[in-house]
Amino acid sequence: MKLRMLAAGAGAAVLLVGWAVPAQAAGQANPGVTSGVVTPEEDARNSEGLATSDGEATVLHRGQKVKISTAWEQGAQACVEFAVGDNRCFDSTKDADLATAAFDATQSAAVAGKPAPTVGQAPTVVTGTPSCSSGWVCLWSDINYDGRKLQWSAAGQKNLADWTFRDQASSACNGKTQGGFTLYDARDFMLDPEMIIGANGCVGNFTTVGYPYGGNWNDKADYIQV
Repeated sequence: MKLRMLAAGAGAAVLLVGWAVPAQAAGQANPGVTSGVVTPEEDARNSEGLATSDGEATVLHRGQKVKISTAWEQGAQACVEFAVGDNRCFDSTKDADLATAAFDATQSAAVAGKPAPTVGQAPTVVTGTPSCSSGWVCLWSDINYDGRKLQWSAAGQKNLADWTFRDQASSACNGKTQGGFTLYDARDFMLDPEMIIGANGCVGNFTTVGYPYGGNWNDKADYIQV
């Protein structure tokens, strides 16, 4: 649990220095990405959200409801929150992408008042390129959109500890056509750093994004805002 920041006059001013640190600070440019620290008001709101976390997510994997840590241990490679409480894990990212495409098609058909269409094969993804459908946000455990994958579409604050993914994200995509996707690092007695990825933006290597307190963003994200 994140501890609240100590109130201190001069000290608080020091914490706010570098609030708008550019993402390019670590070397490689990442257009549409900013890295800085949150305001005290946002820090307080986010802390309250972490304090009310539901705990480790339960997912459907291989036809059984299990904790997500068990799904990872059983070989899951991608886990998707289709809706709040509807979490499913798959043994390949291709299977996850196919399920996502079917879900999106069904949702679109329902809005249009039409029968759900049949979805064929999932699109072929070239290694090193992102696979994150429109309207979704995605995280990967490795750089270049590789390794274990998580994705969400429902808005809200997500505690990565609930997904056993805290301090593991190394690349990400924001498939939303509007609005930023924000990643945070929970820091005790300091304002939390944040990295904002703009609409339709991706970062293939978090080591290229400067971290406000020094270093880079690799393996630092603790929670996100979708």
